[in-house]
Amino acid sequence: MEIIPTSNGEIELWLSSEPENFRTIAEFVKNFLGGEWLKQADGLDQSYWELSVEGQTITVHREHYLGVAIFTRESEPTRRLLEKVKAFFDEKSKQGGAQSAGPA
Repeated sequence: MEIIPTSNGEIELWLSSEPENFRTIAEFVKNFLGGEWLKQADGLDQSYWELSVEGQTITVHREHYLGVAIFTRESEPTRRLLEKVKAFFDEKSKQGGAQSAGPA
């Protein structure tokens, strides 16, 4: 699992290949980082939930055929937040938890 820079100045971190885990992962990210939802948009194939954390906006995204990711504009504070989430999922994976099963 890596934080990947995109061509439009954002960074993304794919957390699960199973889109059905979206709500569980989204709520985990919110509680883990201590943020508040700004906007929640759900469609048939995609969901975008925007989270305000420490003055930054992070989007939790569900793509029907790809899974669940978080992405944000790249900056030092947002990279730190994604690194924190990544460290949790990496540790869980080392402990034998399936990465694609979400945080539960």
